[in-house]
Amino acid sequence: MTIATIVVAVIFVSAVLLFLAQQPGTKNKGLESFPDFVRTLIATKENGSELKVWHRGSDKGFSFIRVSGDDTQAQVELAVPRAVWSELYAAKISDAFSSHGFEFVGCAESTQILGKVVLYVPDIWDRASGSSCAHAARILAESIDLPRTARFDVRFVGPTSKRVLNAGKQGKF
Repeated sequence: MTIATIVVAVIFVSAVLLFLAQQPGTKNKGLESFPDFVRTLIATKENGSELKVWHRGSDKGFSFIRVSGDDTQAQVELAVPRAVWSELYAAKISDAFSSHGFEFVGCAESTQILGKVVLYVPDIWDRASGSSCAHAARILAESIDLPRTARFDVRFVGPTSKRVLNAGKQGKF
């Protein structure tokens, strides 16, 4: 392999990683798309990266944050922003999560986050790895009076992990 070939390969891989790190948003998606979006977040993004979600037609939104994890498992938080709409729904959100076996933890010290649900994903490569997070999003959407047919815009924020390159070679993703 020549030096020129190596340089071209490095430039190509760098360009792909840069493109993935700055993915444009996706518009007009339904709740049925969330398992795939969350799976992309946990499998392809670094810890601290987010999947930002906005409801089309209102000011309601939330984020999934890949808080921690490695090449096999991850901890994700569904974060509800502190906003006028979320303050109005706070008790209903908490009750909805509680009735489905999730704990909604209030963030009184935060000016940005009203509360969050911590979710553990034991196998990020499992095809259903985003399902529990998507289920939590459906509970949230219902608790804030969004219809099942609600449409959302989503955007990934944060650097792409190198684990996706290795996983692709191994046929995991």
